[in-house]
Amino acid sequence: MPAAGEEIGNEVHPAVDQFFRIEQGEAKFILNGSEEHPVRKNEAAIVPAGTHHNVINTSKTTRLKLHDGYSPPNHPDGTVHKNKAEAEAAETHGH
Repeated sequence: MPAAGEEIGNEVHPAVDQFFRIEQGEAKFILNGSEEHPVRKNEAAIVPAGTHHNVINTSKTTRLKLHDGYSPPNHPDGTVHKNKAEAEAAETHGH
């Protein structure tokens, strides 16, 4: 759950599409460094495989809560990251 103003950081998944659903807050999705899309609570975004992307929490006060999924799956079954630090630690270990 990114804090107000926090971002996930630019990333790309070469072989999987990614789906995001915003449960709380609002975000700006930046695709390929320049294409911007605002997404709010109860809205979703799809990032096609090979697209560089970043998600920025645009709220000044509310933590961003989102769910994401991959097709095909990209993480072990049951994976839950409670915050950015957990997600980054998992990436370090190849998840």
